[in-house]
Amino acid sequence: MELHTFTLRNNLRPRALALFETLLAYCGAGLEEPELVREDERQAVRFRARPGADVAQIKRLMESAVERARREIEAPTKVVFEVPGAQGAPPDRHAEVVRRECVAIEEGLYIFGPTFTRLMRALDQVCLGLARRLGAQEHTVPAYTTWEVLETSNYVRLFPQHLTFGHILEHDLDAVERFATARSREEQQSMTRPSPLVMLPAACLHCYTLKRDQRIDDPLLMTVVGHCSRYEARRMTYPGRLWNFHLREIVYLGSASGVAEFRRQIVDALSALARQIGLPCRLESATDPFFTSARAGLAFYQHASDLKYELVGVLPGGDRSLAIASLNYHQQHFSQSFNLRDGAGELLHTACVGFGLERWAYWLLSHLGSDEGDWPEILRDGQAPAV
Repeated sequence: MELHTFTLRNNLRPRALALFETLLAYCGAGLEEPELVREDERQAVRFRARPGADVAQIKRLMESAVERARREIEAPTKVVFEVPGAQGAPPDRHAEVVRRECVAIEEGLYIFGPTFTRLMRALDQVCLGLARRLGAQEHTVPAYTTWEVLETSNYVRLFPQHLTFGHILEHDLDAVERFATARSREEQQSMTRPSPLVMLPAACLHCYTLKRDQRIDDPLLMTVVGHCSRYEARRMTYPGRLWNFHLREIVYLGSASGVAEFRRQIVDALSALARQIGLPCRLESATDPFFTSARAGLAFYQHASDLKYELVGVLPGGDRSLAIASLNYHQQHFSQSFNLRDGAGELLHTACVGFGLERWAYWLLSHLGSDEGDWPEILRDGQAPAV
């Protein structure tokens, strides 16, 4: 494949450059091996194109990605707390973890081994214990949601790049027979039609669906584990970034002052948990991955309004990190979408905290390894941090 170069007319600032690198994944299906480089102090992308690909179209999409990235805010990140970890360079057990505990079956899909699974279970027990201490009701939710819920919540307009769609066969015995005897996958796929369901991208959506059109007199806390799916083109290259994963969420519905208290309790609990674990991490302000042309305004509002924080675990070596928990204040967005009101008819405020269980396990095992004797006590006994 021939090598091509796209040179930016003006260099991007660091945060904008990081966004541009993420958006590169959506600069054409024929794009291969994009790499950010510098040529005569100018930022550029070297890439290859598949045979028959429209290189001019790929470059046009890159230009569009540059313009979106250029509008990225460069406001300083607010750090709520930071745990530096032990002195000295920690051991990097990434290769050991992947070799012993992570079997890739497809991009972003892994079968995890017994130790990884035990650690995930221990982590979920800690999170569930926290939810119970807060008084949350526990629910079980499916791994799918409906198109209507995604449209009502505005997910289809905010994060369309994450969605994974399904197909089903027609309700026809002849179609079933033709499918079963087809000679190729392509022939089989041509016989399917879109499913009315979409794989669940965020577990909290089921909580708002459950309480839709209800009057809620008292503050309500709910907790679920969602089997979630978020597609991330070209980024699902290691076990810390998955297509399909488990997300423990604690969701609050109530007043604005109640949200403030919920957030304070969660920050205190995250701080206590992080310090008991003792590995390098920090809780910092963040924005969601808005990829559409509306990103600049949405990200600016989210940052300026102090709506989102992420607990970021630093991986061994210190040059890579991974968001392992997310604390989000939605204001009245979901209440307007799902008609969630208090006894007086006023719209509720909502917030949630999500714990990516596979990401936690990967972060911890990359530092600690598979010997449970080296794990922090809180993960051996499964106790929740005090709130």
